[in-house]
Order: sequence, then structure tokens, then C-alpha cells
Amino acid sequence: MKKYLTILISACLTIASLTTHAAEDLLIFPEIRTVSFDNSAPYPSDSFATVDFFGSAHYEQFRILAEVFLTQDNIEAERLQLGYYFNDQTSLWLGRFHNQLGYWNTQYHHGTYLQTSISRPEITKLEHNGGLFPSHITGLLLQTSHDLSDDGVLDFSLSAGSSPELREADSKSTIGPVLHPLQIFNPAKGDHKLNISARLAYRPSNLFNNQLGLFASQTEISAKNIQIDSIKLNIAGLFAYWEKDSLNLYSALFYTTDRIESSAQIETGSFSSGYLQLDYLIQDEWTLFGRLEDTYGEKDDPYLAIMQNFSPQAQVTGIRWDITHNQAIKLEISRKLLGDNFYSTSILNWSAVFP
Repeated sequence: MKKYLTILISACLTIASLTTHAAEDLLIFPEIRTVSFDNSAPYPSDSFATVDFFGSAHYEQFRILAEVFLTQDNIEAERLQLGYYFNDQTSLWLGRFHNQLGYWNTQYHHGTYLQTSISRPEITKLEHNGGLFPSHITGLLLQTSHDLSDDGVLDFSLSAGSSPELREADSKSTIGPVLHPLQIFNPAKGDHKLNISARLAYRPSNLFNNQLGLFASQTEISAKNIQIDSIKLNIAGLFAYWEKDSLNLYSALFYTTDRIESSAQIETGSFSSGYLQLDYLIQDEWTLFGRLEDTYGEKDDPYLAIMQNFSPQAQVTGIRWDITHNQAIKLEISRKLLGDNFYSTSILNWSAVFP
């Protein structure tokens, strides 16, 4: 921890010295959360605080973007990217960034204030929380946009970089093996293979964030100490975000084929999973939200048999109260399937963004 902190501070000071005359932004996203599970859940109830730092700077055609997430046990550089803007429409990034899977993973980060709900959909959970897919990639990311004049904008992104390694969890909040992405400050740890992802989105207007799109990804994952040699995943899907008056809609559908290789056998499978979330602004400060999640083909899939933290079915409901222009209190209640049993969860949190 101290070694990582020293490296991080040194990197920040170096960046600051290089961007003395650059335009800079720094946002801080603190959160205090309490989570209560019923007796049938395999996870312990807990309360904790986290802080997410998100900063960016640009000088002429160069960009630097960083996101650092702090918990009581760890400090992690979730994103650290150096970018070059060829023009207003096209940029190339080098470093660690979010995988281009759908809407949620590209729009939201570890600071939960920006999203209406507290939790993410199960299919979009981050790796350290037991997520199914790579959330963070270290490599190259190309992003470009094409203006369709009065018809809207097409956004396209293509990335190639390191995949995570699957090994046993080191957290009490997960069970079984979890994905571990490449660590920026310790890149030699783990065996990381190749992940390739692409995303195409249509936005009908630059004035709103409404968008429809599709994505695809191919990744190979090494495994450690779980009697598996490697995992190959092919992921494709559709996503949508739409806002109209007081109603916001989020939706995504994922289709995955997987191949599990070990010294004893080769197993293949496939499954599809999706979610639909609706937010309704009942007053200026109060928002109701609800989310349905479901999965088809999970009972016979060998990859989902390994990933024990994934809930194939979930029903989530809650309310958000924006107590000031930059602070919110949220209450969320969910019912999720794990194995053959459902368990219930209640989450209460305070989140904010400063300045």
C-alpha cells in the first residue's frame, strides 16, 4: 500500500509539473454506505466509506485522465490515460481505461453519485465486486465521432489491451474466484492475455445523452489455482439510454459464448443476460427507480458455474433524494437469486461530488 501510494504521489507531482499551463479539473466523489443482507445471503453486512478522485488535464492536443479509488484497505488507480486528439472528433488513448461494453461501463465509474441507483446491474458489476466481464483494460483505445448533420452523431470506439486474470478473491465481500485486472504499478503480477472490444452508438442530438448502440468483445482469460488453464469469451450486445420529460430508461442485452479449457477437458456454453431500469423524477429532488434483470441459459453454462458472485435474476427498487445540488441520499432494496435461493439486500448511502 505504501509503495503504491508513493508511486501515485510521484506520478501526480510529475503530471502537475508537466501541466502547469494546462487546463485542469479535479472532482472528488466521497461515499458512506451501509449494506444489510438477510440470513440466506453468503455475504456479511457491512458499513464503509470510500473516496473516488477523478481528474483531467489538457495541453494543446494532449490529454491526461486519472481516476483513483480509495477504500480503508486499498488504493487503486482505476483509470490512468494519456490521450492525443487528432481533431475534435478523433482521439487515441494509451493506459488503463474502462472496457467499451454497453452504456453503464462507459458512462459511470466508481463514484456512485452520478448514477441514480446505488448498485450497478449484475451484468455490469466491476471485477473486484465479482463481475463477469473485464471492466478495466490496459492498452490502446481509439475513439471517433461522425456528425450526421441534422440526423445526429455516430460514436465509434475500438480498444485492444490486457485481459484480467481469474484467481481467488482477497475480499470478504465476494466468494469464489474473481477477475483481477492488470495493476498499473505492478504489471508483472498475474498472467494477462488479450482483450479486444468495439462499440458503436447513435446519438440523435448533441444536446442530450440519448443513445442506441451495439458492442462486441473477445477476450482470453488465464486462471490461477482453480484447476482451469484458460477461458475464452465472446461477448456481443445491444444497449439504450433514453430520457424524456421526467422518465429515464436504461437497457442492455448481452449474449456470451464461452470455452473453458483445462488439462482434463474442454467445456463450452452460452448464455444471454439483460436489464431494464426506469428512473422517474417525481419532484425536483426526489427520484424513484426500479430495475429488472434476467438471464437465460445460466443453468448449463460452465463459465457461470465458476463465477459464483453473479446473480442471474434480480429485482431492484429504491429512491434518491438530492439534498443539495451536489449531495444525495439513496435507499435501495433488492431481491437476487444466487444458486437455488433468493436473498434480500438493503443499501443506504450518502454520496456527493466536490467541488
